[in-house]
Amino acid sequence: MAILLAVEQLRPYLQHSEFVIHTDHASLAHLTDQRLHTPWQHKVFTKLMGLQYKIVYKKGTENRVPDALSHRPHTELEVYALSCSQPTWILTIVEAYQHDRFALELLQHLAVNPLHEQGYSLRDGVIRKVE
Repeated sequence: MAILLAVEQLRPYLQHSEFVIHTDHASLAHLTDQRLHTPWQHKVFTKLMGLQYKIVYKKGTENRVPDALSHRPHTELEVYALSCSQPTWILTIVEAYQHDRFALELLQHLAVNPLHEQGYSLRDGVIRKVE
């Protein structure tokens, strides 16, 4: 992930010449030889396409200049509560479904088969038109 973030930020500078990616992850050294199985892998690999690069593996113990983030002191982690906000218009729409016969029937169909029933889909409790 760090490689992708760096490449994304530095793409204007990297796209014109070959560059070297140094890593201590052995599996990344064979990135171009691996089969891509998931959509996420395809998406990631397409971001590297068109660039001229070499991935060089160097064992972590042999790397005398580690980056500061990977060797920070381990402290006790704190867990914070997460909150999600939902716009009030979504709640208004969901409440309005109770007074709409067509919406209620469509919700029943989408609950059984959420994949584009009659040109509609259901996401986060809201009926959406599929184009």
